[in-house]
Amino acid sequence: MTTMTVAIPTYNRSARLVAQLDRLAPDVVAEGGRCRVLVSDNCSTDDTADALARWVAAHPEVPITVRRNDANLGVMRNIAACARAADAEFVWILGDDDELPPGTLRRLLGLLEAHPDLTLLSVNYSMHDVAEDIEMTPARMMLRDDVVKTGPSPLTASDDRGVALVKMMGFMSGQVYRTTEIRRAIDAWPAFDNLDVQIFWSGFCAAQGTTLVKAEPFLRYDCGTNALAKPRVWYRTHVIDNAWVFLRLRRIGYPVDLCRSGILSAVDTRHELRHTLSGVLRWPLLGLKAFAVLAFTAAAVHLPGRAGAERAAIASAA
Repeated sequence: MTTMTVAIPTYNRSARLVAQLDRLAPDVVAEGGRCRVLVSDNCSTDDTADALARWVAAHPEVPITVRRNDANLGVMRNIAACARAADAEFVWILGDDDELPPGTLRRLLGLLEAHPDLTLLSVNYSMHDVAEDIEMTPARMMLRDDVVKTGPSPLTASDDRGVALVKMMGFMSGQVYRTTEIRRAIDAWPAFDNLDVQIFWSGFCAAQGTTLVKAEPFLRYDCGTNALAKPRVWYRTHVIDNAWVFLRLRRIGYPVDLCRSGILSAVDTRHELRHTLSGVLRWPLLGLKAFAVLAFTAAAVHLPGRAGAERAAIASAA
């Protein structure tokens, strides 16, 4: 069986997609049959289909599958489609715009083969502001050392600042999943309208077995090139979607304190509180909904009973 599928969801970004495939191609070929590429075109209306056809024809040496959705499924459904179409033991869902240095693929494959029991491999990443062309941070997770969690249990570790690692696992390209587990995660909570749902999917996979979090950055996240660049979308995701995610993580056994902290991260500092309050002025209905969701989820996270039952139900599906 192939070790890893590199799955790239894309929509109307043909130039970025081709550039990503150009970066990947030498490493994919060098690794022989250990990995293959999958592109899921979310019914693009630009020249993506033609650009892909030309690229595939020009690179017969690259094992690649191209699938095109009959309609635009939305961002998260297309990501889920990548996970479900993967045909390898692990799947790396890679953004079409996230830059990775040469050799990244070999490093990931080496880690997967050195740790064959992993259910989640999470790698650190730098953050780059595309509009300003500046580095925002050299490493999203402030870690001196790698973190390893063995056995089926929630990932409760934090980075050196005290930020829960699972909180920072919404970056799609930073996660490599065991394919069977990400499919189970999606089935456990197919909340495709929640743009932070990948935090739950990552937390679910981490809870199923051994997890490795790498301290060293492996790639670069370009900020400002996706839907979260829109202030209203970012606000909804950062406050509302995030709160539901951490309530759901509580339902599969993550600790109350971790989940409550995750829910309230939108108001836990003066800066965050000011920003969240500003949403009430900019988008009154959305802002009021945000505070209602925060109040509800912060209270509901303490309710007993469901976590154990849901964890048992998930385990029985294995």
